[in-house]
Amino acid sequence: RLKQWFPQQFAAVCDMLSDALGASIILTWGPGEREQAEEIRALSRSKPEVALKTDNLLELAALLQMCDLMISVDCGPMHIASLVGTPVTAIFGPTDTRINAPHWKPNRVLSSHLACRPCDEICSYAKCMEAITPEQVFHAAQELLQEFLKDQD
Repeated sequence: RLKQWFPQQFAAVCDMLSDALGASIILTWGPGEREQAEEIRALSRSKPEVALKTDNLLELAALLQMCDLMISVDCGPMHIASLVGTPVTAIFGPTDTRINAPHWKPNRVLSSHLACRPCDEICSYAKCMEAITPEQVFHAAQELLQEFLKDQD
């Protein structure tokens, strides 16, 4: 749970992307995460789509490959998106970005500059995740997307 960002934060980024770029947003989810995706949708004015269930990692990879951008916390799907060439804006909390960041470009990695991170201890509250703002994520995603699309021309 400490590597999770907050639904309100994701909803705010969805709205910023929709308002500024006219982005169509799809919320992906894994086992036990559908309710979180639905909560993000409910909190967002832009009402992003909640993806259908993917039955395996190949289906998830195919879905992610069709996307122009993925915004994600530190997780397996982040690495899958990076592997299939989808630009990734990754939000990191307690884990070490030097070890766990996406391996393939293009990507942007966001983390807080709190002295306690990266950490090996389990804290009761992920201040490092709260320190990353929706505005920071939006600007990193927008910059990454513009750079990626420019390279595609």
